[in-house]
Amino acid sequence: MRKSVILIIVFVIGLGLADCQKRGSESKRVSSTKTAVPSPSAKRDRLHADSIYIQSGGKERICAQDVILVEKRDNLVYYNDNENGIIVQKDCSFSPEKGESVLIMKASPEERRVCIDNWKKSGHTARIVDTKNKEYLVHNLALDFDAPPGYILTCMGRCPSPQTSITLQSENRQTAAAFSTIETIAVRGDILAIKLVNGKELSGPLLYREIDGKKLVPNFWGINDKSTMDFVRFELKLKQIRSITFVRKGWAGDTSTPGTASDAAPIAVTARVPANAGN
Repeated sequence: MRKSVILIIVFVIGLGLADCQKRGSESKRVSSTKTAVPSPSAKRDRLHADSIYIQSGGKERICAQDVILVEKRDNLVYYNDNENGIIVQKDCSFSPEKGESVLIMKASPEERRVCIDNWKKSGHTARIVDTKNKEYLVHNLALDFDAPPGYILTCMGRCPSPQTSITLQSENRQTAAAFSTIETIAVRGDILAIKLVNGKELSGPLLYREIDGKKLVPNFWGINDKSTMDFVRFELKLKQIRSITFVRKGWAGDTSTPGTASDAAPIAVTARVPANAGN
């Protein structure tokens, strides 16, 4: 009789354990099903950088994620993003008049460090020496053109992106070289002396962009190597640079093509209006 009771108890306990295991596996399956298409809130938990959401009517939509926040000003949130190895500044806009608000989820310092470290590996790295013999290690290097002093660029459409190539101008032709093909650049006044990785050499003045008869100012920019948990932007005008030496690190190569004013969106140079104008 005692053995029968023990067997019954063991059988009941066994059924209970089997039921618990079954419920546990079912709950795991339900959980995995729910996270298969995560909501924006769930996605934030897995990001390695800042996220920006626009909220309206009890709903939220992703404006930008895995980015580095710059600042919030009025109805705009500015942030840095990585586009194929080039760091660009973008913005998210929202309209309080339409009931919209912005939600900014800032990543932890460690998550920001991981994001910036990953960005550094995605573009061109170079050692730059300025005219005062100060040396910088710069990641995600790009060439950009700004408006001359006293002017601002006004873009009708998408502004031309920074480029990872250099175009030299001679009397009869233009010669372009992608960063991936360049070993060193020596700046000698208005003349650039470029040594390519294949041993060939190019020399000549840089092809400047001119808009509305105004010559734009070339400058190089990217991520300062000192950037860790905070984004430290590097920027120097071409006339402030003495030499650029590219650091090879096994990057797959540069597939970009040289940008020109003709194939960019319409752009104009307008005089900068002083802040106290009209007062």
